[in-house]
Amino acid sequence: MKKVEREYISYRCPDGRVITDWNGTLWKYGHPAYPKSRCIELERGNCAGGINIGRVAEAMKKKYGEKP
Repeated sequence: MKKVEREYISYRCPDGRVITDWNGTLWKYGHPAYPKSRCIELERGNCAGGINIGRVAEAMKKKYGEKP
Protein backbone atom coordinates (compact mmCIF):
# COMPACT_ATOMS: atom_id res chain seq x y z
CA MET A 1 0.00 0.00 0.00
CA LYS A 2 1.42 3.36 -1.05
CA LYS A 3 1.50 6.13 1.58
CA VAL A 4 0.06 9.42 0.40
CA GLU A 5 1.93 12.49 1.56
CA ARG A 6 0.15 15.76 2.20
CA GLU A 7 1.41 19.27 2.71
CA TYR A 8 1.69 20.80 6.16
CA ILE A 9 2.46 24.41 7.07
CA SER A 10 3.38 25.48 10.59
CA TYR A 11 2.60 29.01 11.77
CA ARG A 12 3.32 31.14 14.84
CA CYS A 13 0.24 33.00 16.09
CA PRO A 14 0.48 36.48 17.64
CA ASP A 15 -0.01 34.91 21.10
CA GLY A 16 3.09 32.69 20.62
CA ARG A 17 1.33 29.42 19.86
CA VAL A 18 2.65 27.22 17.05
CA ILE A 19 -0.14 25.69 14.96
CA THR A 20 0.11 23.31 12.02
CA ASP A 21 -2.21 23.49 9.02
CA TRP A 22 -2.71 20.07 7.46
CA ASN A 23 -3.43 20.07 3.74
CA GLY A 24 -4.92 23.59 3.81
CA THR A 25 -7.84 22.75 6.11
CA LEU A 26 -7.04 24.50 9.40
CA TRP A 27 -8.83 27.77 8.70
CA LYS A 28 -11.77 25.92 7.12
CA TYR A 29 -12.42 23.48 9.97
CA GLY A 30 -10.04 24.24 12.86
CA HIS A 31 -11.31 27.71 13.84
CA PRO A 32 -7.97 29.25 14.97
CA ALA A 33 -8.26 32.38 17.08
CA TYR A 34 -6.32 34.49 14.55
CA PRO A 35 -6.73 34.94 10.80
CA LYS A 36 -3.97 33.44 8.67
CA SER A 37 -2.82 36.95 7.70
CA ARG A 38 -1.80 37.65 11.32
CA CYS A 39 0.24 34.43 11.67
CA ILE A 40 3.85 33.97 10.54
CA GLU A 41 4.73 30.95 8.42
CA LEU A 42 7.55 28.98 10.03
CA GLU A 43 7.92 25.87 7.91
CA ARG A 44 6.28 23.97 5.11
CA GLY A 45 6.76 20.38 4.05
CA ASN A 46 5.12 17.03 3.39
CA CYS A 47 4.31 14.07 5.61
CA ALA A 48 2.16 10.97 5.56
CA GLY A 49 -1.33 11.38 6.97
CA GLY A 50 -3.03 9.68 9.88
CA ILE A 51 -1.34 9.84 13.26
CA ASN A 52 1.78 11.32 11.68
CA ILE A 53 0.27 14.83 11.52
CA GLY A 54 -0.01 14.87 15.32
CA ARG A 55 3.64 13.92 15.56
CA VAL A 56 4.59 16.66 13.11
CA ALA A 57 2.55 19.25 15.04
CA GLU A 58 4.25 18.32 18.33
CA ALA A 59 7.68 18.36 16.67
CA MET A 60 7.03 21.85 15.29
CA LYS A 61 6.01 23.12 18.75
CA LYS A 62 9.22 21.72 20.20
CA LYS A 63 11.41 22.91 17.31
CA TYR A 64 10.10 26.48 17.31
CA GLY A 65 9.64 26.81 21.07
CA GLU A 66 5.93 27.41 21.50
CA LYS A 67 5.48 30.33 23.88
CA PRO A 68 2.70 30.12 26.48
